[in-house]
Amino acid sequence: MEETKGRNMAQKGNFVVDLDKVLGRGAFGTVHDAADNDGRKLAAKRIDGKEEEKVEELGTFLKELVKLDHKNVVKVYDVTREGKTLWMFMEFCHLGDLVHFFQKKDVTVSPVSRPAADNEKFMLMLDIAKGVEYLHSKNVIHRNIKPNNTLVSHGDYSKPTAKLTDFDLSKFLEEPYSTSVMSSNVGTQAFKAPEFFLRNEKGQLKYHRSVDVYAMGLTFLAMIQENAYLFPRIETPNEPGEVSTPIGLLMWERQKYKIEPLQIVKEEDISRIDEYSSDLWRKVRGVIKNMTHVTPENRTVAAEVVREMKTIGRRRAYYSNSLTAMMMQQAMLLDPTGGDDLSSLLAMRRECVELAGLIAGSNPEDVEPFDEQF
Repeated sequence: MEETKGRNMAQKGNFVVDLDKVLGRGAFGTVHDAADNDGRKLAAKRIDGKEEEKVEELGTFLKELVKLDHKNVVKVYDVTREGKTLWMFMEFCHLGDLVHFFQKKDVTVSPVSRPAADNEKFMLMLDIAKGVEYLHSKNVIHRNIKPNNTLVSHGDYSKPTAKLTDFDLSKFLEEPYSTSVMSSNVGTQAFKAPEFFLRNEKGQLKYHRSVDVYAMGLTFLAMIQENAYLFPRIETPNEPGEVSTPIGLLMWERQKYKIEPLQIVKEEDISRIDEYSSDLWRKVRGVIKNMTHVTPENRTVAAEVVREMKTIGRRRAYYSNSLTAMMMQQAMLLDPTGGDDLSSLLAMRRECVELAGLIAGSNPEDVEPFDEQF
């Protein structure tokens, strides 16, 4: 931790919390700077409850999170309780949440996000998909996936890595995927799936873990649009411009009243300067379309999202590697000494290696994994 002289420090079990340094605030608690007894920097989330029984129930659930272990899920090290207050000690992600990561540091210049490299953005999407796939494989439903609940940290080879966090609304399911049904109306309105706005003949709300896939799809959409706050926005014929109405609600209304289905990802959302980048986002758009299907039963599952994204990445890396190799040959024929063109091509080729790794054969499916990204 930083110099703590004069600060309000508190010992919480095996951890030290800086009560004066707040890293973030949310609806369910405050996150403070912290460290373990070995000096390792951590984040400590304080959750204040009102009812003893509910605090105990939440504490029991949060302690189960300690068992989870995946590089795309923020690691929870311990959970302690002090009366009606819970302290959750977690991995510290120094690059902040996804919104902060995309925003420019100097917001006085422009309120828009900083340009992110296509490969970097794509890999963060794949990270998120892997995290959701892991949670679902452990019978955990997140129920509040969004850019603000996705942290970024330096992972293998110092590459930005996305990690899911904020499990206050999460739930361990005792039943398999096909039969697990929930009824609590929780989550962030803008990222809620259409079924959150639907009630059955008994007036009941019913949904299952496919709501996580839908929210992940809207998160991908926001990353493609790359506006200042990574907020998914669309246009409708009756409401041109940015619409603040939840997309899930608009989709549900169109299905209910038999109106033409809402087109989630439009061509203008993936417009890029060059055709090479646009081709990537057109392929990702197809994945998002399957993730945000209005009918839960027709929505793809997290494992399939990971598989499809991996395939897109492999093919992009193979194409990029072949193209740059050919262009490097041509550049050397024109200028045997190399020059600026060759330097640029070498940089492009390094991106190929960072994206998918060493190319092992002529088939896109033969891409050798590099640092286990694929």
